[in-house]
Amino acid sequence: MHHIAEGCRHQMEISSLDCNIDTENVVRFIYAFVCKLDLVKLKFERGIVSPVF
Repeated sequence: MHHIAEGCRHQMEISSLDCNIDTENVVRFIYAFVCKLDLVKLKFERGIVSPVF
């Protein structure tokens, strides 16, 4: 097993999921497709989603 070098503990590293997804990942296509949908025309309404237990 290889040793993992520690980073500086006094620095904060900020990243997002977007940074971790490759540019050619299918998730990016799906996200772009969903963003282009006209939800009002498709008769979607805002609502509160309650968890089902």
